[in-house]
Amino acid sequence: MIAWIADLAFAAVVLLTALIVSRGGAVRGGIRLVCVVLAGLFAMNYFEPLGKLAIDLANGAGVVSRFARFVALLVLFAAVQIVLWALTRRLLPESPELPAAVEPPANWSCAILTGYVLAAVLLTAVHTFPGPRDFGGAFVPEAERRGGAILKFAPDYQWLGFTQHVSEHVFRRRGEGRVFDGPTYRIGGTRGRWPSFPLRYARWRSQLHESSAD
Repeated sequence: MIAWIADLAFAAVVLLTALIVSRGGAVRGGIRLVCVVLAGLFAMNYFEPLGKLAIDLANGAGVVSRFARFVALLVLFAAVQIVLWALTRRLLPESPELPAAVEPPANWSCAILTGYVLAAVLLTAVHTFPGPRDFGGAFVPEAERRGGAILKFAPDYQWLGFTQHVSEHVFRRRGEGRVFDGPTYRIGGTRGRWPSFPLRYARWRSQLHESSAD
């Protein structure tokens, strides 16, 4: 049941975002897509240090330690988007239109992709929320065991893979720099490899649940 609710929420975010972004035209839609991707990459690479800083400043207070990383990820994601969008609006106050044959498909392609990336980042953020380990089967870290129609394709794992690829191969120079979520693991009896991110946070949620039950 929870998996289907998550599916509907994901689809609603994609469609609503696409409708809003499409109103600005193809050029602005492309800019919005770039802003969302860059904001997502920045947030994913720096929310854990920011969350840890908040926990240290609060001396490990219970509520802060539970929600710090979740809030940090969402705040960074929103803040960087706002800054980038404001800069682009200042640099490009008027949005040029593409040729009539190109404008509609380019506009809706950018709008839908923007919605999909936005929803994928938000879905990834749910992993850092202090809920049950599997969220009723909606967020089982072993992706092949998921329910629902959309979550079965693991948009959050797609985003995690993209983030890891960019940090490891695109932004990393001469073997130096921070690699996002470097380790990967093979889950016994299943195909493929799983990044450590969903496994680490599933274990963290499980530990929270066990400590609250004591």
